[in-house]
Amino acid sequence: MKSYLPLSVLLALLAACQPTTKTYAPWHDATEHLFEEGLKPFYHGVASGDPLP
Repeated sequence: MKSYLPLSVLLALLAACQPTTKTYAPWHDATEHLFEEGLKPFYHGVASGDPLP
């Protein structure tokens, strides 16, 4: 029984330390189509709460 414990710990460590090969899709902002360039001062000053310089 004692010999199984170090082996199981070693296998658990090896499994936990395996490098991941996940690839992530490029970031796509779902709200970018809602932004209008003509309303830029509104977005900066009024909607965000920041005063205009």
